[in-house]
Amino acid sequence: GFGSAQVARAFAAALESPDHGEGSDGISGENELSKTAKEVLAGSHPDVHTLATKGVTLSIDDVREAIGISEQMPSTAPWRIIIIEDVDRMLERSTNVLLKEIEEPSEHTIWLLCASSVMDVLPTIRSRTQLVQLATPNEQSIAEYLTKKTDADNKLANRAARLSQGNIATAFIYASDERALSRRDELIAGLLRMHDAADAIT
Repeated sequence: GFGSAQVARAFAAALESPDHGEGSDGISGENELSKTAKEVLAGSHPDVHTLATKGVTLSIDDVREAIGISEQMPSTAPWRIIIIEDVDRMLERSTNVLLKEIEEPSEHTIWLLCASSVMDVLPTIRSRTQLVQLATPNEQSIAEYLTKKTDADNKLANRAARLSQGNIATAFIYASDERALSRRDELIAGLLRMHDAADAIT
């Protein structure tokens, strides 16, 4: 939501591109994307694997699958890259399975771990990674982005940006689907009408 997964994919695209994204065959411009970079950003490159949350938490089976993939040699690119979204949703037992791999990864493997807040990541994971903090975009920059990427007018874009609290994915939903805003308004109105626990049931 805050863009960490997108940044991770962009970084992976640069790492896998022939010139690491610094020239006409890299990712320096929209019209200069290499075939490799396009595949990475589209999620179709065979050497870049993304582990995303399917439910509330990341399952231990999914983590084990990612570890198995990480131990394979890359097929077409220099690196085997594993991106884990929402690593802060990983349970301790899943973390224990992952620890050894990120502490002593294969020479050809790079792990990119994403989280909304580093404080929600278990200390055992934090201590074994290189931290890169991303700035949360302000309302104005989000609103400007929405007017370029959606059909939202300035009023809707500004409201979506304000309500998103810096979460670009949420802002995009609000700006693209006014029904989502309506459902939000209805939900809040319903909550405000509640006076006691019985109201939540009826």
